[in-house]
Amino acid sequence: MTRLEKHIAVDICHFLQACYHYEPIRCVSGPVRSTRMEQETAEPGNPAGYPDWLFIRPDRRQQPVGGTVLPGKLYIEVKRPGKRPTIIQGLQLQRLRKDGFVADWFDGFRAGEGRKPFLVWWEELLK
Repeated sequence: MTRLEKHIAVDICHFLQACYHYEPIRCVSGPVRSTRMEQETAEPGNPAGYPDWLFIRPDRRQQPVGGTVLPGKLYIEVKRPGKRPTIIQGLQLQRLRKDGFVADWFDGFRAGEGRKPFLVWWEELLK
């Protein structure tokens, strides 16, 4: 049975929180509905194609891990196994990397799950 995107995202969130003290922030693209002052309005959200998740590691925890200084921010797009980001999502990830952020996409959590599992990438990042 193919795992759902949300299950892969939960695994990534739990791993980064428990092991590396990252705080997850779920990002929303496009207009966001708001009920301020008893009136429903649409407020601007993130640009189209923005990654699903932003993980922030507080400064007080920036000490090296195994000789590697971990990035303060990670932008992550999650897909179902075998799926890839859309063109606009790929462009947003490229833009974030160009601006100096760590940004990537994953369609699995462990090795053998999907074409691009998170843990394989994470181990490479720590080298």
